[in-house]
Amino acid sequence: MSNRYEQLAKLEEQFLAVFNNADVDGIMRFFADDAIYGEVHGKVRGDLAAIRKSFEKLFSGQFGEVRFEPVDTFI
Repeated sequence: MSNRYEQLAKLEEQFLAVFNNADVDGIMRFFADDAIYGEVHGKVRGDLAAIRKSFEKLFSGQFGEVRFEPVDTFI
C-alpha cells in the first residue's frame, strides 16, 4: 500500500470518528477557509459559518441520530 493510501484511510477514519460523535468542532477542522460544502438535498454552503450551522442543525436531534457506517471504502 502506498503512503498516500494510508494517509487518506487515516483521514477517513478520523472524520468518521468526529462525525459519529456529533463533534462539530472536530468536523470543522476538516474544512479549509475557502471550503464549499454541498448538502445532500442540493443546498451549497460557501463559508465556514454557514457550513458550521449546517452541521449543528444536522446534529440537533431533529433528524434523529445521524451516523456514517462505512460498508465499502474506495480510495
